[in-house]
Parts: sequence; structure tokens; C-alpha cells
Amino acid sequence: MPKVATTPKDVHDLADKLDVSWDNDPNFMAWTKQVVGKEHLDDMSEKELRAVVSAMKSNPPKSDKVAINIPKKVDEYAKSVQEKNPDYDDAKVWATAWSIYCKYKEPGSEHCKKDTSEYFPGKGAKEAESDLSKSWGGYSTFRPHRHGHDKDQINLISVWKELR
Repeated sequence: MPKVATTPKDVHDLADKLDVSWDNDPNFMAWTKQVVGKEHLDDMSEKELRAVVSAMKSNPPKSDKVAINIPKKVDEYAKSVQEKNPDYDDAKVWATAWSIYCKYKEPGSEHCKKDTSEYFPGKGAKEAESDLSKSWGGYSTFRPHRHGHDKDQINLISVWKELR
């Protein structure tokens, strides 16, 4: 029986079966580039497509929910938030990490689309204080006079004073 050629549709079908986003997905394209040196399935030979199928079966690409180019600080905040709030689901962990980053660390970042006042909205001073102490480096014993030697700490002190 002759071998059936592997096509981009075969890769798409397998990706769908594995719940992997593939249509112009930057994570998928970065993954295929690691596997065969090319991003676009239409540019691949049949042999390269087979290699992609094989790699997908043994080590599928990360879900489209995993972003690329996440600032290192956001990743650090997410780990800290998860450790200090084990009851948070992934969505809440990442929302909190991004909010900390966009409100206090890098409000002008290209990643931050909202006005800083929109991060942690509707929280009273006690709730915001709790979020900050739990999530941003563990400042549970935060004292403004002890901190404030760099821009990030000065910004936090300013926000902290507003919350009180």
C-alpha cells in the first residue's frame, strides 16, 4: 500500500485534535521554527511536515494561552502571586501579575493598554493593601520609610499613601 503524503491539513487536523491554536498563531509558528526551521506549514516539504506531526505527537507546542514576550517581571509576579494565593486560578494569577506590572512597574509599557486607574478597580484601601502585600514581593511588613530607594519603590509608596 503506498504511503500517503503528509499535508498542512494533516498538521491542522492534529493540532485541532490536540487543542493547539495554529492559524497564524505566533506560539505555533515559533514552535514549528524550532522543530524544522520554518514557521509556515505551506513553506514546508512533505518530510518537514512529517517531522512536525511527529513532534506534535511527542511534544506538542504550548497552548495559545501561553504568551510570548512576557516581561520577566510579569512572570516573577505570577509565580509570587501563585505561591502566596494558592486558591487563585491561572486567570486570576496572571490578571494580578499583569495589573501589578502595569500599575506599578511599567505603566507605559506597550503591553499595558489600560489607564493605571483601571488596574485593581473598585478595591478599598484594605483590599488593595492586602493584594500588594501578598503579591508584590511580600511586603506584608511594608514601611514606606524603609523602602524608596528606586523608582519602583517610590511609585509604590506614592500609591500606598493614596490608599490609606
